[in-house]
Amino acid sequence: MASRGMSFDRIKEVFDAGKQAEAARKEAVRIAVELSPGAPDSLVFALKDALVPQTAQAMIHVGALASNEPILVNPEADLCIILCGSETSLTRTCARGWAKAGVPVCLLAESSLDVPETGISAGVEPACAVATDPNRALALLSQWMVRATEKGPSLAMAFPFCRKAQANSDILSCAAANAGVGAVDFIKGADFPVMCATESSMALRIAALYGYAPGPARTPEIACVVAGGLLMRSVARAATHSFPKISWVLKGFIGWGGTYLTGQLLLARYEAGEAFDEKLAWGLERLKEVAYEMGQRARTLTGSLVEVEPGALYSDGSQGSSLARTADVIDVVVAPEPTQWFEIGQEGNA
Repeated sequence: MASRGMSFDRIKEVFDAGKQAEAARKEAVRIAVELSPGAPDSLVFALKDALVPQTAQAMIHVGALASNEPILVNPEADLCIILCGSETSLTRTCARGWAKAGVPVCLLAESSLDVPETGISAGVEPACAVATDPNRALALLSQWMVRATEKGPSLAMAFPFCRKAQANSDILSCAAANAGVGAVDFIKGADFPVMCATESSMALRIAALYGYAPGPARTPEIACVVAGGLLMRSVARAATHSFPKISWVLKGFIGWGGTYLTGQLLLARYEAGEAFDEKLAWGLERLKEVAYEMGQRARTLTGSLVEVEPGALYSDGSQGSSLARTADVIDVVVAPEPTQWFEIGQEGNA
C-alpha cells in the first residue's frame, strides 16, 4: 500500500514540474540597468542584446548615471546591474543606493580597476563580473543572476543567456538529491522510482527553460531518463556486490554521477535546439527510406514464391546430378532458369 502511495506521489511530482514551469513563465521579473559614464561599448552592446525579454512579464529599466543628478532606486526590482566606467565615485554611490534598498547588485566591468570599493555596511555587498570578453562577462553575469534571486527559472525563460546557468543549477541540485537517495536506502528498491521521478521533473523543467512545453512531445526525453536510470541501477548493483563494505558510498556516487550525466545530455539536446530537431528529423527520414527499401525487396522476393506440394524434389538441372532433396514446404522460392521443377509419381509408377 505504501508502495502505491509512493508511486502516486512520484507521478504527481513529475506532473507538478510542468505546472511549475508554466507558473514561472508568467512570473514578473524586474531588472534595473545603470550605465556609468565611460562604460565600455563592447559590454554595453552585449548587455543590450542579451537583455531582450522573451516573455511579457519581464521588465527592464535602463538609467544613465550623471553627476549632480538624483539616482532613482526601486526596491521592487529583482536585480540591479551596473556597468562600471570612468566615474568610480558615481558607480559607488549608485551601488550603495540599490544595495541599501535590499536589491542584489552586480558590478559589470572589463577590468577590476574599474570596480570601486563600495564599503557597504548595511545590505548585501555587490557582486562583480569582470571580463574583457563580452561573452565571458555575460556567462559570469548569468551565473550571478540565477543565484541572486529565487526567480531563476523566470529569468531563464525571459532571457536566453541565463538558460544554461539555470539548467546547470537545477542539474547540480537534482544530482545532490539523488546522491542522498542512493546513499540512504530506507526501503529496498524504492530508490529507483524516486530517482526517476526527480530526473523526469528535471527534464521537464530544463525543457521549459528552452521553450519546449511539457506534454506528450517530451516522451522521448522521459524514456531516455528511465533507460539511463535502469542502466545506472545495474551499475550500482554490480558495484555494491563487488564492494559491499562501501556500498552506500558507491550508490551515492553513482546516483550523483548518473543524474549529472543525464542532465548534461538533456542540456546539450536543448542547447542544440532546432539543429538537433533537424538532425533527428533527417535521421527518422532516412530510417523510413531504409524500411521502405527493405519492404520493396521483401515484396520482390515474396512475389517469386510458388506453391509446391509436399514431397516435390528440387534438382539443379545438371546431367547426372545427385542433388535432390525433399522439399516438405508450402512456399519455395523459384529457382533460376536452368533448374526445373517436376513431380515424382507414386512409388512403383515412376
